[in-house]
Amino acid sequence: MRIAICLLMSTAMVAALVALPGGLSLMVAAGSASLAGVYGVGAYRSMKARRVVASEPGMHVRYEGWCRSPDGCNYAMFNPESVSDVPFAVLRLPIVREMSTGSGWFFQGSGTNAAALVSVHGELLGAGRVLADGTSRWQRRAEPAPRFVMKPPTFKPPAG
Repeated sequence: MRIAICLLMSTAMVAALVALPGGLSLMVAAGSASLAGVYGVGAYRSMKARRVVASEPGMHVRYEGWCRSPDGCNYAMFNPESVSDVPFAVLRLPIVREMSTGSGWFFQGSGTNAAALVSVHGELLGAGRVLADGTSRWQRRAEPAPRFVMKPPTFKPPAG
């Protein structure tokens, strides 16, 4: 549903701006299509994660969140009983968000890489995909971003 709304909004924006001069209308159309695509992917992953939360049992975890360019925002999942500093899973969020550390419930569907992280208070912290090899992102989380990478925006929407 959200994907359809995003695509319709971008189509309407493009249709309304057809009368702009040459290259400007193309630039606006490309920008709106890109924005609708990013939010469309986020809405799709959120929908998949919502289904996972409703259908799969959750696993109690402790988590740590971080953001780093160009890796984006991620949550590392740890077994609460272990003292290991290597996560068993890394959840990649599609959009930059405010990150936190604590304990909560991790939901991952069987046969899919869609997953969700919910705090112990019931707040959805993030919905995204589990990375095939997230340990490399975890290991470089404190490293500075490469010099050719743009700094991330300072505004971060609240989680959930």
